[in-house]
Formats: sequence, structure tokens, C-alpha cells
Amino acid sequence: MATPKDVWDLTGTVTGAVPPFGRMFNMPLWVDRSLGRNESINFNCGLRTKSITMKYEDWFKFEKPIYNVFSEEELEKGDLPVAKEEEKKEEVKKADPREAKKLERLRLR
Repeated sequence: MATPKDVWDLTGTVTGAVPPFGRMFNMPLWVDRSLGRNESINFNCGLRTKSITMKYEDWFKFEKPIYNVFSEEELEKGDLPVAKEEEKKEEVKKADPREAKKLERLRLR
């Protein structure tokens, strides 16, 4: 987890106020497929005192997050999204150079 200083340095917002738009911050954003069961999502917009409600489908089309399964409930359902491992790695490399370096270190092990 990021420290409050890291959050500020990376996003210009305080912890708990970062909106779910990784592209805005040139950072990858992952989403659990269970979030898509909601018609709309609510999130802070850079302030802890203001929120935005948006259709999930509109947010997903705009943000184009990395779609996967992280929750226990979704893992138990099975039918996991399948993507070629190399394609996922390329997405991460393009989205976040720090992740690219981490993947390279892991590959060398």
C-alpha cells in the first residue's frame, strides 16, 4: 500500500480521495469483474467530501481497466477471464514502467 506522501506525490490527492482513473495518473488500473454487476459506481473525485456517480459501463469504456478476478466470491464462481500472459505483461509495461522493471526482475529469477 502507498503511504499518504506517495499518494500525494503520484496523484495530487489525499488518501481516500483518489478517483478510479489510472490513465489520468499514467498508472495501470485493475478492476474485479464483480464491480460490473452494479449499474452504477460511486467514487471520490479528488476530494473526500465530494463524490461522483457514474454508469459502470461508461466508466469501463472510458477507463479501459485491466479486467480480472480478485474477490473470493468471483474466484469460487470460476469462469475466469483468460488472456495470454505475454499480452498482459505488455499491457502492464505500457501502463507503468515500474511494473515493467518488476516483471523483468521476476523473469531473471
